[in-house]
Amino acid sequence: MSSKQSPLINILTARLPRQLAVQIYSEYEERMKEVIFILRNGERFTDLRDDVTTIELLLAMSIFHKRVISNLDAAVKFYRTVTWVYFCKINKYDYL
Repeated sequence: MSSKQSPLINILTARLPRQLAVQIYSEYEERMKEVIFILRNGERFTDLRDDVTTIELLLAMSIFHKRVISNLDAAVKFYRTVTWVYFCKINKYDYL
């Protein structure tokens, strides 16, 4: 990435709570170390050495999805389930 651009991981974590942002950034740093090691030492991945920026973007988005998006999705599903159960009990339906 050019020096004028902020890494995607910083953009994604900018407005998150500090504790979550630190967890995401730490995981990103550890995974990038692994990626760099594999790219340098793995013969099978020589074709990817020129695509480090793309790998960084994919890694940042996958960690963000795992830590933020999937948790929000689970919360929404839980809320819908609880709301439906509450609705059924109020209206005395025996759908459950």
